[in-house]
Amino acid sequence: ETATNNIIDEKEKVNQFQLNLLFGSNSNSKECKFINSIVEFGYKGGIYIGLITKTLNNEKEFEVDTIVESSTPIKTEKLIIPYRNITGLWKSQFGQSNINELINLESEFRSNEFDEKIKLKIFNFESEMSKNGKTKHYSTSFEASKILFKIDTPKKRQVYSTYKYLKSRQDVINPEREDYIGYKIVFSTQKTITKFIEKSKSLINNSQLSPLSVFDEKDLYLLNLIVIASITPHNEFFSFKDLRDLKFIFGELNYKQVDNTTSLDLLEKLNFLSIGGGVGEGQKIGSLQTKESLIEANDIIDYPHKYPDYFKNRVDFKLEAIAIDPGKTIGVDDAFSIDLESDKDNDILYCHIADLNRWIHSSKTLYKQTMFNLKSWYLSLGVSHMLPIPLLNYCSLSNASTSTPAHAITVKMMFDKQTHKMVNYEIFPTRITNLTPLSEQSASQYIKEAKQMPRDKQSQGHKILSDAYQFTLNRSKYRENNLEDVQLFNRSNFKQNLRVFKGKNEEQSTIYVSKSSVNPGTEIVSEVLCSVDDTLSHFFDKHQAYAFYRSYNRILYFQKLKKKTDPVAVTSPLRSFMNIVSQIQLGSILCDNKPMFGWSDISNIGSIILKSQEIKQKFQEKLSIHFIFKMIEFYLLKQGDIDFKTSDSITKAVLPKEFIFSKTTLKESNLIDENSFLVGRVVNIRPEQGHFNIYFPQFKYSFPSKFLNSNNNNNNNSNKGTISYVNSDFGFQVNDYVVVSIEKFDVPNQILDLRFKMLFEKSISDEILSQSFEKSYK
Repeated sequence: ETATNNIIDEKEKVNQFQLNLLFGSNSNSKECKFINSIVEFGYKGGIYIGLITKTLNNEKEFEVDTIVESSTPIKTEKLIIPYRNITGLWKSQFGQSNINELINLESEFRSNEFDEKIKLKIFNFESEMSKNGKTKHYSTSFEASKILFKIDTPKKRQVYSTYKYLKSRQDVINPEREDYIGYKIVFSTQKTITKFIEKSKSLINNSQLSPLSVFDEKDLYLLNLIVIASITPHNEFFSFKDLRDLKFIFGELNYKQVDNTTSLDLLEKLNFLSIGGGVGEGQKIGSLQTKESLIEANDIIDYPHKYPDYFKNRVDFKLEAIAIDPGKTIGVDDAFSIDLESDKDNDILYCHIADLNRWIHSSKTLYKQTMFNLKSWYLSLGVSHMLPIPLLNYCSLSNASTSTPAHAITVKMMFDKQTHKMVNYEIFPTRITNLTPLSEQSASQYIKEAKQMPRDKQSQGHKILSDAYQFTLNRSKYRENNLEDVQLFNRSNFKQNLRVFKGKNEEQSTIYVSKSSVNPGTEIVSEVLCSVDDTLSHFFDKHQAYAFYRSYNRILYFQKLKKKTDPVAVTSPLRSFMNIVSQIQLGSILCDNKPMFGWSDISNIGSIILKSQEIKQKFQEKLSIHFIFKMIEFYLLKQGDIDFKTSDSITKAVLPKEFIFSKTTLKESNLIDENSFLVGRVVNIRPEQGHFNIYFPQFKYSFPSKFLNSNNNNNNNSNKGTISYVNSDFGFQVNDYVVVSIEKFDVPNQILDLRFKMLFEKSISDEILSQSFEKSYK
């Protein structure tokens, strides 16, 4: 807790004591600690100051009168800000204020009526804060002014000038955490940004320079921020700090604003190719491809003999291999083979992983190129691939043939026929010549067909898939009996997939949202990948090798294996730089019997790689949700009468291209047609938490939702907002269909306020159906 929070808490206790004396201990006349307080807050990449005039949403949001930047005469405007954006409250130190007092402080500051010392021109902020141990903490303007002015009780002018000074610094950020009030000091940021700007200027002034030779791993995060800026619908996708950094960088490089157009222009001036990573010619999709990497990729394809194989003992693999992937997959990076007959004691499963060791070891250009891109993106306008598309196709296991065998690292796993426990494994490099790619649906259909025909009538493909599915069922029973469910390794078949694809017509984009279902094809893939996760994690642990590990389907850290539920990330090397690094480690152990990378090799860059990868992952998720809301918005604006009988068959919606990138923030309910409504099915209800999930068949998407019951809120003010829903009457049950109208639509924050108007389903009583269901549940 910061000093400011402690002061607020103490003051609240005194106030409450006085209220209790005057009105009794059960008084509901508790004064709001925020109203009429001068507040500092983060907003759209900047630090601002204003006066709180109203609290909203149970003190989670505030209406603030704030000073308009550079307005002459000084003007004010109203903003709505969330609690987490607050960086300083003045009420605990200076009591209540009014907007005129704030205007006067700003006016005096502008007119040079402040003392020169108060303007802080001589303070060495960084060294002073470091001496006082503030570099690792959160600090308000009030606390910072004590240090800067060397005074215990600073005056308003001093705190205001401290605020203005903090506002001007690039290394002071809003931490954006609800459990802290204050700024966070990040002294290293300014140095990194300054060097990045210098490198950028050198590239802008010399078109012959390659960004691969100028930028390094320390520039990864900022480069990927610019890529995100080139494709984001609006700047609300950025954090406070990231947007502020971008505005500073773009300003220093002579751009007036940060948007799609300026970001694309900057990337091209930095000598990145705008079409290198997209699907289709001329597609400007977020990518950091370079001319050098494309030249290198084509050279590998045309003259592979120039690149010696890292492994000298590669084996020609003779069995048939099958790859099962979602439809339209570009680049197959894992496949399997199965043998249930050659060994009388063991079932044998082979997992083949596309091997990039040969090309990466021979090409520093490709290594750095993949590091810059970090991962493949699945975005609303198509796929932005980590590797140049020609090389992606060349390295794909689906490219395997007798004349052009595919390089793989094969994991051979042996399972006891009786217990189905893994008893041994081998890992070795292979050449794959016989591989058949299948979609999950096709594989499932072949398995269904195999069940309906005798074994001697089955084709070779039917037998392979039938054996693989039987093996999967046996392993599932083993895991269940030994408490080793597939979910331990985050390969659950029940996870929801959300993907957005570009339509064929250039003038429109079509959005498809699919919820993956359990079928034999996906079950086989899950078991194969779970087994190889088990095996490779054991192998890395055995050799005490550092690698990237997954946790909850995200790459989180580079270290030795810590816990069993975090498997090493080696599969899918065509789509992730972190998996390539782990694969290089694996290849080094197999070839030289020792890991290539130690902690000293990665510790300086590991954190920024993970940080950069995470910002791309979060953006991908936010963008998908954003487009779902855009789709619903468009649907509501265009819909007429809905046919309940056919609503389940609606699987897609078409959006005009110009509509998708609309920057309008829909916050007012009057922007939605009064007659607009949705029909959804209740998937689950958690009464004790007030949570429920509602599934909208029109969009194939389920929204997690929460009830806010005004009566419960009022009755629980004394319990800091903890609400009990155990006795709440929700009015519906699981699997009931509900009709809801839209009260408020906030696309940037992905928030829908829904009002339940009526319910219909056989499980609902006639008495409820006869009523107009207008309860104020949102």
